[in-house]
Amino acid sequence: MNTRRRFHWVFGAALLAAALPGVAQQQRKLRRVAIFGASSQTARPYFDAFRNGMRERGWSDGVNIEYRVVNTEGRMGELDALAMRMVAEEPDVIFASLGQYIRAAQKATRSIPIVMGAGSDVVANGFVQSLARPGGNITGMTTLVEETLAKLFEIMHEILPAAKRIAFLVNETHPSAEVFTRRAQETCNTLGLRMIRVVVNSPDKLEGAFASITANKAQGVVVMPDTVFFVNTKQIVDRLRRAKLPGAFAVREGPVAGGVFSYAGKFLDSYRYAASYVDRILRGAQPRDLPVEQTATYELVVNQKAARELGIRFPQSVLVRADEVLE
Repeated sequence: MNTRRRFHWVFGAALLAAALPGVAQQQRKLRRVAIFGASSQTARPYFDAFRNGMRERGWSDGVNIEYRVVNTEGRMGELDALAMRMVAEEPDVIFASLGQYIRAAQKATRSIPIVMGAGSDVVANGFVQSLARPGGNITGMTTLVEETLAKLFEIMHEILPAAKRIAFLVNETHPSAEVFTRRAQETCNTLGLRMIRVVVNSPDKLEGAFASITANKAQGVVVMPDTVFFVNTKQIVDRLRRAKLPGAFAVREGPVAGGVFSYAGKFLDSYRYAASYVDRILRGAQPRDLPVEQTATYELVVNQKAARELGIRFPQSVLVRADEVLE
């Protein structure tokens, strides 16, 4: 597919504007925001939340703003090329969803403002100089994913106290992959678990990854927070079911699709709030002056049906902490 075809106009009045000078003059007043992120039904609610946040702040599609949705359609190897094309279109602001997209946007421009939907380890990754003083063209929302990862292993240990071998799905292309792996390993060492690191850098590697998980006699699987895993949540859950293994996810969509549980930030809220950054920048604020904010709320979601199918009973200590119990 031609890369250009992945730039979708949410507001499409180009032909009318060319025919009517008055309309063309009005269209030039529209502010332009590029939405840079994954393309899937799974991701759609998050970008809807962002647009809702923009509407709440007075930005209406086709009236005073237009959006370009720029996505990879699962081809993460094309990120840098897409980012360069996106920047060439000269949007007023880029809303970049997650780590790989933030990195690609940063490589493509150091002048166009970039707002993060849910960045991770943003100082160590060089996205900002500090949370209080970003100092460059990037600001927005961050999340303590390395801490949620630790929780995933801890909760897995609670529900399977006899299990000693836990697989960890890792995408090495994620900017924070090394940090995530180190934190996961530290947690496993503390809990007396053996972490089986399984690398999956693209969706076509999932089948081989689960063959490795089975061969290594893993007793549970923790899935790293990552775009490749996020947009393929259902495929991962299907493979977990076939392998008869419990899965722990860093996104709520995991247990909703049939995984056993998740512990994650309320990212819909983060994306909605990220609109406040775009709003302030469009009204004249500089990203370097807008402190990065951390996702404030985290939730534990458990799927009782999925657990029962695997012969797992959630201990009361987990159920009383659960924010949502799916039956």
